Amino acid sequence: MWQSVSGLLTDPERLRVGLEELIAQEQSTLHGDPRKQTEALANMLENVVSKRRRYQDMAAEGLIGFDELRSRLAELDDVRRTTEQELESLRRRGDRIAELEHDGIIMEQYAGLVPTELKTLAPQERHRVYRLLRLQVIPGQDGNVEMSGVIGAADSICQSQTTSG
Repeated sequence: MWQSVSGLLTDPERLRVGLEELIAQEQSTLHGDPRKQTEALANMLENVVSKRRRYQDMAAEGLIGFDELRSRLAELDDVRRTTEQELESLRRRGDRIAELEHDGIIMEQYAGLVPTELKTLAPQERHRVYRLLRLQVIPGQDGNVEMSGVIGAADSICQSQTTSG
């Protein structure tokens, strides 16, 4: 398995293309400008807090009953939960893109090693490379191994390959 991975690392262009395509794929899940989306969602949360306070004031002044207050507060809680979930999702996607970009910088360092240096990497360093490549290995009953992850070629970011065990 390491032989296949080190072969990939000696082809930095293939590795770079795979990482770029993975980052582009992750960015495609974002719709519009993430900063503007975050700002809009934060404004929605502020509006929810403000409305909640106004409804409570209305109930305190006897302008609405407690049943209506409970109903309106429940609606606002639903909006708040949904908005917070969207904010968290947006944050996770942004974190994932930043992580991929950082991993790309590290992979370039490994890709800069000559083949003889790759052979001398300690097991924990090899494991780190596997994690950076998001390498998944599925052993087959026939003795072959299927590998997938950031091992892309120009036309595929998750190209699988089969090697004899």
